[in-house]
Amino acid sequence: MTFVGRGRSKEAGSAHPLARAILEAAQARGVQLPPLQDGAAVPGNAATAMVEGRRVAAGSPGYARGQGVDLGALGSTITSFEEAGKTAVVVLEDGRVLGVLAMRDELREDAAEAIATLKRMGVTSVMLTGDNERTGRAIASASAWTCGQACCQSRSCGRSKH
Repeated sequence: MTFVGRGRSKEAGSAHPLARAILEAAQARGVQLPPLQDGAAVPGNAATAMVEGRRVAAGSPGYARGQGVDLGALGSTITSFEEAGKTAVVVLEDGRVLGVLAMRDELREDAAEAIATLKRMGVTSVMLTGDNERTGRAIASASAWTCGQACCQSRSCGRSKH
């Protein structure tokens, strides 16, 4: 079973957009999907399941660290992904890192124009994202938002109201 296959197995059955992206990428590569059992979501952090007798998790770097996983040299790779506006998903098998998947959700082509139009109308728009701050800022910089108008991960944003 390949690294992407483990990630794909875990994400099967999930409606999350990142899960769908993992499934589509694996399917495009012809990766076979083994059955999974005891699937569970850790809201905002990870999805876990048993795959071929092994505990597999696909989650945020923070989730992996919280499980006691040392990301070591992958830390700088994860940071680079996030600074490029990509979401890093760490795939674990029995508490061991198999690898990191990186995905980027692009703004619609007309987003910057729509934000600029709203601004001209006196409307202040705000981007809210559940992603990490580096990724949120990278996406915001590709639009008409200033960094001060992007609030990422509300639980760590430092503001109680958005």
